[in-house]
Amino acid sequence: MMVTEEGFALMTKLLMEIAASCCPGKILLTLEGGYHLNGLVTCIATVLKTLSDDMPQNERRVAPEEAIKEGTLHTIEQVQSIFSTYWKGL
Repeated sequence: MMVTEEGFALMTKLLMEIAASCCPGKILLTLEGGYHLNGLVTCIATVLKTLSDDMPQNERRVAPEEAIKEGTLHTIEQVQSIFSTYWKGL
């Protein structure tokens, strides 16, 4: 669809503004597929950066790798192992 990183940042900001006005800033984001892995990586990073830039320093969460529980990490590794057969980029 040719959406740039800046486009994802703008869409994220707009969603944040809508959320601030109707549901105390709560946003749920989901990730669906992606057929251009490099584009997916950069756009996800841009969305996360946009979300965190707007968050006060004292409300920021720990880094994801610090928050992952052992069982969750094991599940992620299993899924990655299964899907890497089909998606060589994993």
